[in-house]
Amino acid sequence: TIILTIVTILIMPFLDPFILEGAQADPLMVMGNLIGMILIPILLGIIVRSRSDPVAARLRPVMDFVSNISIVVIFLSFGIIFLSRIREIVSTSSGALAILVAILFTLSAISITYLLGRFEKSVRLDLALGTGFRNITAVLVVIFASFSDIKNDVFLMVLMVTIFSIIIVSILVGIIFKKRLDAGEA
Repeated sequence: TIILTIVTILIMPFLDPFILEGAQADPLMVMGNLIGMILIPILLGIIVRSRSDPVAARLRPVMDFVSNISIVVIFLSFGIIFLSRIREIVSTSSGALAILVAILFTLSAISITYLLGRFEKSVRLDLALGTGFRNITAVLVVIFASFSDIKNDVFLMVLMVTIFSIIIVSILVGIIFKKRLDAGEA
């Protein structure tokens, strides 16, 4: 996770103009937002855990609760927006293309991470599925924290990737969980 985060922080600010047509965000501002909203919280968690397991153990339930509530709010918000525009989205060729791109992007991110993982199978699966969700966070930080005027097409694409990442990763997690349950694994 740390390596992927660092690579994202170093590369994403300079790829924005190529990925988002007409993007005018300052690369240092994008990098600062990624550092402040993603890297620093990860590093703080690592530092607290390495210095004091009892403190980390006391903080974990609170952090889990805040994290879960945040995820629910984001997913519900995106779900409501997505469902309110689903007819409009699928009725256009660009909407259908956005759905296809979102699905292919998510499956590619998961597959590449899985294939590049040099660990045992279960660790590769965890890394691959984590990557499917991790990309959402980085994109949301870049889009919402770095741009003052978000075009509808950009927001639609972020929404599509988010929704389909959630759906695809959730299905894969369900399949893996069922297989592990059937095999008697914890």
